[in-house]
Amino acid sequence: MENTAMRRRASPTRNGRSSHRSFISALVSGVPLKTCRNQFSGFSYPLREPTEIGDAVHSRFPVHIFNQDPTLAPPGKTSLVVMLPQQLQVLERAGAGPGRLPGEERQVRNTVVACLEQRFPGISDQVEMVDVSTP
Repeated sequence: MENTAMRRRASPTRNGRSSHRSFISALVSGVPLKTCRNQFSGFSYPLREPTEIGDAVHSRFPVHIFNQDPTLAPPGKTSLVVMLPQQLQVLERAGAGPGRLPGEERQVRNTVVACLEQRFPGISDQVEMVDVSTP
């Protein structure tokens, strides 16, 4: 059965085996609490169009809202976390070091905020900080 929420592009293999899967994590902080009021702390929502981020095409977008922990953002604001499955090769390219691809982290950051904009109109003007990381 095909997972319609996330479709992988053809992935390279190592030693004849499929590459391991991991994730990209994006922390979006400084969003006013009223923007995320009456939302569950963890949910996913359908995107208007399938969106490519790294090596995967996503038709749904997972979000975790941390309204319950006031230490994760300035007073009156909250943080959101988005975690997206990726191939290890994409994570290695996006990480620090000689293999880093300029602009890839910025592209992920911009795409994450654009996808959040679909659920939370106006959020792109309210975000104070976005941190993209890999395990």
